[in-house]
Amino acid sequence: MKIEYFTTLIEVQSLENYIHVHLKKIDYHKKRISDIEEKRKNAKEDLNEKTDKLSILKTKIKKDEARLYDLETKLSKTRENMKVVTTNQQISALEKEIEVLVPQRDSLEENSLEVMEKIEILETDVTELEGFLNGSEKTMQEIKTEVESNIRDEQHEIDNYNERVENLLSLIPPQMCAVFKNVNKKYKYKNPLTFVENNTCIQCSFIIERNLSSSIEKGTIIELCPNCERLLIPHAARNSS
Repeated sequence: MKIEYFTTLIEVQSLENYIHVHLKKIDYHKKRISDIEEKRKNAKEDLNEKTDKLSILKTKIKKDEARLYDLETKLSKTRENMKVVTTNQQISALEKEIEVLVPQRDSLEENSLEVMEKIEILETDVTELEGFLNGSEKTMQEIKTEVESNIRDEQHEIDNYNERVENLLSLIPPQMCAVFKNVNKKYKYKNPLTFVENNTCIQCSFIIERNLSSSIEKGTIIELCPNCERLLIPHAARNSS
């Protein structure tokens, strides 16, 4: 087995590491879009929730206003009646009615003020959410255009590297290529190649037998680490890469 075949695999691993870098850049660009979409999704859900609450509170305030009007009307009539009654019994009855109506009116007014404050806060929130959704939609379209361009550039680089990888793999014997591809199924972008230093696999620290280590360094065999199952490469291949 020629040392240069192992050197070629080292170059392939290096190119695939570059591919991995570009793939991560693509993921980053895609995340820019997904982050905005997630924020918009949350904003829409928040808007729907606040809009529903706002509708409920506005319905409530209308009912409270109608009820408050009725109470004020009753109080006004009762006070008018106080001016025309002549007996103490009538006066006492009207006073008791006023004593009941006034707390009801005051409580309703207080509750109505609280509801109106909540409505004001919700209306502000709804306006802000609608503003965010309108503005972010335009921003998202602009970022999408930018991201699509960036992804095309990254994919172009990836395609070039993949072409170089395929060309390099065509230069090594089919058996060796098959072994590498099989290892790469498990360790692609995670160093499918490894070396022996001090009779130890540098990736998993498994102890390699001296005889096996010697054969690997001569480049006479294709062997995997018995533990992590990465392809063992002679140091001479790294030195000539």
